[in-house]
Amino acid sequence: MTPVPRSDADPAEKGTGGRWYQLCVSDDGKGFPEGIDFRRTESLGLKLVCTLTEQLFGTISLQRDSGTRFTIRFREL
Repeated sequence: MTPVPRSDADPAEKGTGGRWYQLCVSDDGKGFPEGIDFRRTESLGLKLVCTLTEQLFGTISLQRDSGTRFTIRFREL
């Protein structure tokens, strides 16, 4: 995990206290299918990741270029 400098936080998130962290998981495979919403899938793994991100009051995003990359951002509790 990489600490994210406060200047990189979204404007709406500034001033809320605590250090931000960013966790990126990626691969260089064929990519995550375009027609699937990872937040509404039957995959137990993705359900767990999304639920844990919510419990941390974090955000999760997906990039589909050059493989698949999930980025989770959350603030130090």
